[in-house]
Order: sequence, then C-alpha cells, then structure tokens
Amino acid sequence: MEKKDTLYLTINYQGKDTDVEIEDQTNSIQEIINKLVVALDLSRTDGAGNPASYHLGRLTDDFDEILPPFINGKEQTLLDYNIKDGDKLSLTMIPIAGGGGIEIPNRINDEQLWRNITRFHFIQSMIALVIGFVIVILGIYVLLVGTTGNSDWKFSILDFESNITNAGPGIILCIIGLLVIWASRINVKVKK
Repeated sequence: MEKKDTLYLTINYQGKDTDVEIEDQTNSIQEIINKLVVALDLSRTDGAGNPASYHLGRLTDDFDEILPPFINGKEQTLLDYNIKDGDKLSLTMIPIAGGGGIEIPNRINDEQLWRNITRFHFIQSMIALVIGFVIVILGIYVLLVGTTGNSDWKFSILDFESNITNAGPGIILCIIGLLVIWASRINVKVKK
C-alpha cells in the first residue's frame, strides 16, 4: 500500500477546530507550524506585544502531547509521530520567557539578535545602576542620621587589594553602591 503525501487533519487553536490539508507530511514540524501560523493568520506576539512561538501537539482523550520539532538535533516530521488522516492536533501559543527573550538564529550575523543583546544589556545595566544609586543614597542617609560604629574592610582579588579601617556604616554603604554602579556600566565594543 502506497503512502499518500496529503493529510487531512483538524487543528484546534484556542478551542476552535479548523480542518486543514497538509500537502507534504515529510515537511518538518517547524515548517508546518510556520505554514499554519500564516494560513490561520495568527500573530507572532501575545496580547501584550511580547514575542511568542507556537507548539504543535497531538490531542488524545487524556492529554495534549507536545510534538517537539527537534529530537537529538534531528528535525521531526508528522511521519515521525505517526500522524494519520483525521487526527486532531492542537496549536498552542507560548509567550517567549521574559517577554522578549532571545531566540538564537541560525546565523550569528542576524541584526535582530544583536539589537536584543544590546537592549537586554542596557536594561540589566540600568537596573544595577538604580540599585547602586539606592545603596549610595542609603549610605548618605546613614551618614546624615549619625549612625555610629566602625567597620574594617579588607578585600583582595587577583592583584587588586582594598583595605579600609575604622569606617562608619554609611561610608561602607556608599563604597558598595559606587562599586555596583561601576560594575554595571555599559561596555560595548565594535571591532572593525
């Protein structure tokens, strides 16, 4: 018996069933997902504007079995999952973690990848800058309130040494805040 290439399936997306024709069941799962997203006119972002991806699953009576597009680095097809005419599959939108997480492309010279890396580095630096600033302000407040006490600080890493004796807690907080600010600076180098 000869296998036919065309499959007639039911795709369930957000509770709505749609009958589809898969012309070539040897296409990869990822190709089929991409074609379904286009054919069903689905968005590549969630309701909040965050990027999203889609997963294909097999609906059974008990649960929804996700069909991974890759297993051990090998692209999977509908044939690999023994999908037959009349089977019911689900298509599920999955927001990318972090509301803008990075999906690594096949090539490293992808402009969008570098934009995202730079953007996340900037966000991380800004958060650390705010935290460092708050620590410095807290140190200044402790100094102005007149909290007394003295602390000794001895720190060394590789060839760098720091030694502070008889410093008040406000001074220590200011130094820690300044170190956090210094460590969080944005450092982008472009090689020509």
